[in-house]
Amino acid sequence: MRFGDFKMGDKSPGVADLQRYLVQVGFGIGVDGVFGSNTRAAVISFQRQRRIAVDGVAGPGTMIEMAKAIGERWQNTVGNSWKPSPAVASPASPVSNPGAPYIPGNSPIMASAGGPSSMTGLLILVGLAVAVWIFTKGKASV
Repeated sequence: MRFGDFKMGDKSPGVADLQRYLVQVGFGIGVDGVFGSNTRAAVISFQRQRRIAVDGVAGPGTMIEMAKAIGERWQNTVGNSWKPSPAVASPASPVSNPGAPYIPGNSPIMASAGGPSSMTGLLILVGLAVAVWIFTKGKASV
């Protein structure tokens, strides 16, 4: 398995991050770090809605698309079984608009003080996803 290819049965903090991203874009799934049937169904639905390859695996392409979706404040639009989860503020993530998703570096306080812009978190996520893709490209699957 290459790093970043999360699939059915995987258990890791990375899967928990994927689940948090899915919740952030409106999929009402639990965050437990286990890639089960609900996570797979959400990934497939996300891939279909975003018109990317539908394989039920959250690889680098899906993660890049997830980062774009979060940056666009895109929300899941299919089915009544998925309900958007409200944004949750943490001490490091002041949320001035409770309905808006939290993106690291997207702080109105930092932006008004001349700090990182609202796109900083998105750029970090996309950069990391691209770096993972470059690092794993050409490596044999284990």
